[in-house]
This record gives sequence, C-alpha cells and structure tokens, in this order.
Amino acid sequence: MRHVFRKKNPFLSLLRVMLVLLPAVLVFAIIWLRSNIVAVEYELGQLEKQKRALQSERIQLVAEKAELTSLDKIERLAVRRFGLTYTDRKKVVFVRETPEPAPFSAGFGENR
Repeated sequence: MRHVFRKKNPFLSLLRVMLVLLPAVLVFAIIWLRSNIVAVEYELGQLEKQKRALQSERIQLVAEKAELTSLDKIERLAVRRFGLTYTDRKKVVFVRETPEPAPFSAGFGENR
C-alpha cells in the first residue's frame, strides 16, 4: 500500500469548515430574527391596546371638559354658590372712560 501524501490546501480546509459552520450560523440567525419579530409584534400589540385606552380616556375628558365649561353649569354654580343674580337693566350705570392726561413735553419745538 502506498501512501500518497498530498499537500494540504488551506483554502480547502477553510471551505470545509465554512460548509459545516455556515448552515449552523444561518439557522441560529433565522431563529434569532424570528424571536425578535415576535417580540416586536407583542410590543406593538401592547402599544395598540394602550393607544385605544388613551383615546377612550381622551373622549371622556373632552366630554367632562364640555360639561364643566358649559354656560348653564357656570350660571347655576354662580347663583347657588356665590349668590350672584342678573341685575335689572334700569340699575345699570355706564361709566365713560376718559383718557389719562399725557405728560407735557418741554422743548424748543412746537407743542402738539
């Protein structure tokens, strides 16, 4: 029997190692990618649920604001709590506002 000694080619050894490792790396990469996609989908679902809850709360707050700022409610509150009433038109006195006197300016030019 004759042993044939071949010179080992480093490129072929590297190629063999790559052919073994590459499928394993690809499988782990696909599994990692799928798990990240599932995590993002779960987070997206949670954010959608939170968005619906916040929209519902916003609608309630807008309705509550409209109720609190309605003129009828303010009028009832003013009458009940503070005792305010509408005045008689005959008792209303209009005061005319007069402009304040302007400061006098001294100078050699004309005074206006």
